[in-house]
Amino acid sequence: MRKSNSRKTILKEASVLLIAAILILTALFVLTPITKVTKAAPVFPPIGWGIQNNNGGSTWVLSTTGQRSGSYCAKCINDYPLQPNDDLLFTKPIFYDGTGYFDFYVKGYSDDTYNVYYWPGIGAEWIMIDSGVGGPSYFHEGPYYPSDYGITSGQTVYFAIRYTGNNAWYLLIDDVTFPDGTTEGFEDATNQLPNLPSNPSPANGASVDPCSPPTCLGWDGGDPDIGDTVKYDIYFAANTPNPYPSAWVAQIPYTGLTSLTWCPPGGFSILSGITYYWKIVATDSHGAIREGDVWSFTTPTSVLQITQVAADGNKVKVEVKNTGPADIYGISLEITLTIDPTRAPCDCGCTPFLKIGTTNYYTVYTETSPVDLTASGTIVKKINIKGGCACFEVKVTVNACSGGSSGKLQVIKHGCFCELNIW
Repeated sequence: MRKSNSRKTILKEASVLLIAAILILTALFVLTPITKVTKAAPVFPPIGWGIQNNNGGSTWVLSTTGQRSGSYCAKCINDYPLQPNDDLLFTKPIFYDGTGYFDFYVKGYSDDTYNVYYWPGIGAEWIMIDSGVGGPSYFHEGPYYPSDYGITSGQTVYFAIRYTGNNAWYLLIDDVTFPDGTTEGFEDATNQLPNLPSNPSPANGASVDPCSPPTCLGWDGGDPDIGDTVKYDIYFAANTPNPYPSAWVAQIPYTGLTSLTWCPPGGFSILSGITYYWKIVATDSHGAIREGDVWSFTTPTSVLQITQVAADGNKVKVEVKNTGPADIYGISLEITLTIDPTRAPCDCGCTPFLKIGTTNYYTVYTETSPVDLTASGTIVKKINIKGGCACFEVKVTVNACSGGSSGKLQVIKHGCFCELNIW
């Protein structure tokens, strides 16, 4: 009997302990707050994609409403009432293997127009290939075969979409398909765009003295993602505010900078009466691109004018005029003739050279003269080319920075000596 009572006691104690444990676990479950894990919103645009922000107004954004599938889509809002939105949402670079196509699904509010573009790369501008009207329901746009636009196997191509509607509405894009069969639904991007380049130096719209040009161009940049590195391409041009990078390529002074300044050796040589345009394109270490706004600075117009660079018999005639009310002293007038045997249409069929005085010049002839000009006065300079056979470039530079800070001027023309002519 004693053995049986002992077994019952052990079972009873075990039951009590089990009930106590259940009560403790229940209390912990009820009292402990449940942590909700929320997936972070994808960063927009996706890795490798980009936005060409042309006017600084509203642009393409990631939207949590109106999507065709998943939780997100791309959305562009019109800049009403100012103007149609001219910002391009462009794809990652697409390596074309000769097969496949690009397409997407599009939706508007009501009669929202848009254009579709492609860009074959450096040396070309965005080319419009289609336009459409987005209605209140998604519909399929495409397919666009790269081969239809001259893209061959092995080339890289970009596609882009621009919302052009004139109403204060919007355009939605979702479920993009690439030629390699991959898709983009704006769900899984993990990289943020670099910071928008800002705070330019010289300031946007500033007036800059050509006799005291900036030694550097500067801007603010960076990247919101810790650990990302950013490189910067500089686009610089005179009197050419074209927003498309491909149109600036020949005038890019530098690419791949990792600093926030660019200082060309000796600074910038700028001329009077010119508006200079420049912008920065930032690319992070994941290939995400952020194009900055187009900035500009302007140099004041000089009272000096190069009024003529022309042929006068066997002479190159240069005329400079002082249109101001004061005398100017210490002007440097430099005339450079550079032989260019490759320039058409003046192939004279002989070894190209210029004979000035008793000397033959086979490459470059430069003459620099100090000039003083009275108020409203004119100076005429002639270079007598006595013999020779050449096509050449005529570059006339007037530097009056030491003569009353009256600026810098330059005119470049081309000529032929066979029958002396300058154009």
